[in-house]
Amino acid sequence: MILNRQSFIARDYVCRLANTDACAPTKRNSAMQNKTEVMEAGVASHNTNRNGNGSVKKRTPEELALFKDILLEKFTAVQDEIRRLQAQVRSTEPSGDTAFSLHMADAGTDAQDKAVATILLLNQQKLLRNVERALERIENGTFGVCPHTGQRISDERLIANPLANTLMEVKKKA
Repeated sequence: MILNRQSFIARDYVCRLANTDACAPTKRNSAMQNKTEVMEAGVASHNTNRNGNGSVKKRTPEELALFKDILLEKFTAVQDEIRRLQAQVRSTEPSGDTAFSLHMADAGTDAQDKAVATILLLNQQKLLRNVERALERIENGTFGVCPHTGQRISDERLIANPLANTLMEVKKKA
């Protein structure tokens, strides 16, 4: 569900950047099909890093609002997943209701399930912190600007991964 919504928002964003009516279909399925075509047509020509005076071109409030919507939806989904995993970790205690509940193999399976759920929970908590940091960057005006180079991160990269905070060239070197 998140990917569909994210694709829909990304399509709308790309259409606004491209200033084209080619994106007129409003159904989600057709929107996802047109996303790649519109990105190739419009965003590549629109995405410039610098203003005429050499400073980094800031994102418009509309652009930031679209990314904020995507991130808030991701934030909610991650919180829901964290709650689900926390419940799973708590509920993996053996119930003792069956004759086989104290069997060593069952205890091993329970321990493995709990370990996997704990690892997934830690990963989701890390993702939640990354989403919070991206939302903070939107609020303080540094969203979409690489902290290492000071250059604007491409629209294509942010649409694909709104949590990105570095240029691809910097990411590849690290």
